Order: sequence, then C-alpha cells, then structure tokens
Amino acid sequence: MAKTIIYWFRNDLRLHDNPALHYACQQADYLLPVYWLNTAHQQNTIWSFVRQGQHRQVFLSQALQDLSQQLSDIDSQLTVLASDTITALTKFIEDYQIDEIVCEEIAAPEEQAQVDYLRSLGVKVTCIWQSSLYAPTQLPFEIVQLPTVFSQFRQKIEKARCQVVAPIETPRVLPPLPPNSPQKTPFTALDNVSAQPDSRSAFPYFFSKCHGGERDALAFAQAYFASLLPQHYKQTRNGLIGLDYSSKLSPWLATGALSVRYVYQLLKLHEQQHGANDSTYWLWFELLWRDYFRFLHLRYGKQLYRKSGLGHASIAPFNAANFSQ
Repeated sequence: MAKTIIYWFRNDLRLHDNPALHYACQQADYLLPVYWLNTAHQQNTIWSFVRQGQHRQVFLSQALQDLSQQLSDIDSQLTVLASDTITALTKFIEDYQIDEIVCEEIAAPEEQAQVDYLRSLGVKVTCIWQSSLYAPTQLPFEIVQLPTVFSQFRQKIEKARCQVVAPIETPRVLPPLPPNSPQKTPFTALDNVSAQPDSRSAFPYFFSKCHGGERDALAFAQAYFASLLPQHYKQTRNGLIGLDYSSKLSPWLATGALSVRYVYQLLKLHEQQHGANDSTYWLWFELLWRDYFRFLHLRYGKQLYRKSGLGHASIAPFNAANFSQ
C-alpha cells in the first residue's frame, strides 16, 4: 500500500543539507511538503507587541517564496497553512489521508508541545535533529552532563576533536505529490506584510542579495567566504551598519534557509585557501555558541523560560510603567 508523508518544514526552509527531508523522501511513495504559518505570532501579546514583527515577517515571506519556487521547479509544491492553531495541520492530515509526518526536531517547549499534541491524536510524527554543527549523539558526554558554562563545553568539544559531518546533497527530485493533493498554486507574499526599507538597517533584507530565500543565502555565504572578510572577523564582528562587519549569516541560519554545516564547510575551504587565524577560529567559536544554546534547550527545556532561569534568585515584579519608557 502506498505511503503518503507530509514533510513539515519548520525552521529548515531549505533543500540543501536537510537530513529530515532526505529521510522523508526515502520513506514516502507520495510526499506533500507543508509549512504551518502560526498567525498567532503576528498578534499582540500581553506586553502589547507582536512576537514576530514586520521585518521578520517580510524575511520569512521571502524564504517561503523561494522555497515554493524551488519545489515547483522539481515538480512539487509547498502548501502553506495559515492559522493561529495547529488544528489546521490536523485537518490537513485527515483530508489527505496522511500516514506520517516527518520534520526536524526542535528542542524548545512550544515546538515540542506541537509534536506531542499531534502524537496524542494518534498521528505518527518522526522528528530528526539537524539544526546544529554537532548532533547530540556526537557529544563527548550525555546531554544530562552538559556543562553549565560555555567555556567548559567548548573545551570538551575541542579535547574530543569532534568532527562536523559533511552536508548532504540537495535532492534533484522528490516523491510525487499524492493524487488528491491540493491544486498547485505558487506561494505569493504574505498578505499585509510589508516594511519600509531603511538605509540604516544592520541587515538590508530589502536588497535582493539579502532576501530571505535559500538561494540568496547560499550566494551570500559563498561570496562572504570567497572574500577576505573572514580573515578580519574577530576585529570587525561587532560593527553594525553595513555588510562588511559581521558575517550577516544569522537571519538565514535562524529560518534554516542556510545549513550551519554548509557554513562550516565554506569556512574550512576558506582556511585552506587563505589560512586559518584567530578570526576564522572565532567564526567557528560563534557557531559553537549557537550549538550550545540548542543543547541547553535539549537539556533543560521549560526551565530556561522560568522567571529565574536556571537559577533560584527572586525576581522583581513586572513594572509596566518602567517597561514602557
């Protein structure tokens, strides 16, 4: 019997170096790529601001447009479900008789709660870790033994000489869409999403080379590491205005339009061609910080979001008047 799988894009809006997508392709007779756009993030919180501002919404819209076009180019399609609850995804599962959902694993409370909810309904969900340089299974200790200080974590990684696994190939073809799949319609920009370009921007996403899509991310990263800018990264990384200070790769890493393992591969190629120094080491150092925070989520979960964090000190009550200043 043919197996129909949803590939649920989350914070991995790319085709290159996407192990979870690769796994889904191996398992599926029919594959339906889906993105759930959580519109609750665009609504006011109790603090009177939205969780996802206009600039971030535009960048996300660009990433989804690019992903949609790339899937269309290989005879697939991206279905975007816009809703403030995950029930939109559960209805989709029922309507199209889905056998399994495959997605990346995200070690954060809200994202884990989404998966737990789907599983509580009897949906088979396979989650695959793929957002860090090193997989949890590569660490030289169990996750419960994760050092509470970054320097100790870094030293253990360096002492064990942990190796970054090479990024995997971009798929040239995906399993076909199911016969009853939604009618093909290309994704367009999100409704009512716009932001006024500002020349003072530290990250000018309104320039085409800084758009949020995977292809722009790859081109920007390749150009950065082909230049001599990484040779001076440590001295310039705290500069804000302009594109020649820090690497500017963080926005694409955050949406997953850019694989961190691919960035590492470009970094090593740069060192082979131009030499390694404190600055190129510092690029790895910053990527390792990113890993560390992901592993902190995996180790501590909701504890990270307590008022006291991982500590036990008393916290002053919220002061609305001071907050508004």
